[in-house]
Amino acid sequence: MSLSVHALSLGEIELDHSFVVWQTNIGQKIWSPTTAWLILGGHKAILVDTSFRSVEDAKQLQFLTCRRTEEQSFEAQLGKHGLTRSDIGLIIHTHVHMDHAGQDDLFPNAKI
Repeated sequence: MSLSVHALSLGEIELDHSFVVWQTNIGQKIWSPTTAWLILGGHKAILVDTSFRSVEDAKQLQFLTCRRTEEQSFEAQLGKHGLTRSDIGLIIHTHVHMDHAGQDDLFPNAKI
């Protein structure tokens, strides 16, 4: 069995540079991508991480500034691979921070 791994661009989060590279350029804001990984070729499509729920939730509940275009929606990103959200059979999380596990509920057929 041959597996393939595909990066899905699901938005961006604004961070202080010093959060990404410890204690450097403190106060400088940068945009960091939130990426999920799609693994194909197994019995079921696998998704690693699901990004943040919404720009509004990130701002209101986490006090974070995020952005997401229509092209960065799951529909658009999965569509590039001929898939829909119902095609995802398994979700794996690297960890469960809001920017990695925020959209799990969008996948009705996935085991987490």
